Amino acid sequence: MHVLGKVLAWFVVVIALVAIPLAARVHEIRKEWKTSLEDQRKDFAEKSLVAEKTQKDLNDLNVDMTRASSGWGLVWDNVDIRVDFERNQAGEIAWHDNGKLNDEREVYEQKIRLVTNDRQMPGISRQGNAPAGAANKSVFPRDVMRESTIYAFQVAADGSSSVFIGSFSRADPAPDDVKEWKKANWNLGAGDTMWKPNWRVEAGEKVETWVGAKWRLRTLVPPLGMNRFVGLSGDLTDIQQQIKHKQLEQITKEDVKTKAIAQEELREYELGGNPNFAKFKGNLPNYMIDGLINAILKAEEERNQSLEEVDRLRRDLKAVHDRAVRLRKENTTLGASLPGSSGTTKVSRK
Repeated sequence: MHVLGKVLAWFVVVIALVAIPLAARVHEIRKEWKTSLEDQRKDFAEKSLVAEKTQKDLNDLNVDMTRASSGWGLVWDNVDIRVDFERNQAGEIAWHDNGKLNDEREVYEQKIRLVTNDRQMPGISRQGNAPAGAANKSVFPRDVMRESTIYAFQVAADGSSSVFIGSFSRADPAPDDVKEWKKANWNLGAGDTMWKPNWRVEAGEKVETWVGAKWRLRTLVPPLGMNRFVGLSGDLTDIQQQIKHKQLEQITKEDVKTKAIAQEELREYELGGNPNFAKFKGNLPNYMIDGLINAILKAEEERNQSLEEVDRLRRDLKAVHDRAVRLRKENTTLGASLPGSSGTTKVSRK
């Protein structure tokens, strides 16, 4: 073979020897890249699902936020509200006749009112809640005071939180002929509006803290929150009815217990006697003074004495009978022994 052919042959052998491990390494690297690519594709698919779900949740939250924001309506902050109320002796908010008739029945309302003024009701609004097209986004137009219902929140002193007090509806001043409670009129000035609660203010509510508090008023609240408030009010009413029922039941039990004790004492007096009746001795039967037990014992004793007397009389009668029989026998014997008497002599009693 030619020298060049030999060189080329050995060169091919060397290249083959070098190519085999390189090919194996290339295959190994390709396998690793393919495995990594499949893992990345799988991870990408999983993260895509998570991203889609997260995006959907975000969209839903945005919808809920928009719906919740639109459900709050207009808002006024730092509103000065005058509060007046009266409590009765039981500590509950008192009631009064408002001078109106409903189905020919008098209408009674609680003696509690809020008074706002038009100058403050437009107030300062939270940004974004001003009516569309308003020239000044921080001041509401005067006609929003025509709302018939407002929702009141008592704001904490530091403004970090608020507590929902309840809804209030517009209240008309009391008629002039109503003399029972005139505080509701309050000498209303220009721009003053009076409001009454749409729920029964309970005795435990701290109405005193309403005076001088910071107030936030809204024209709307989300239905979910209002439904919860109504549900809690219903639960509270049910609990109060249960408490009143238990109190009435307890009063009934106490009354029954008192009457039972009185009956027991009367029965004890009837059985054991009443010493308070001793001064009426001679005017009342003895059993009413000494008691039925003593009367029965005395009657038993008299009965026993009578039985003893009857037994004695029976013994005496038997003795007399035995003596009479003996005397008859003796008389018969004596008659038989007389001269001229027959063998037998009959003795008879006439």
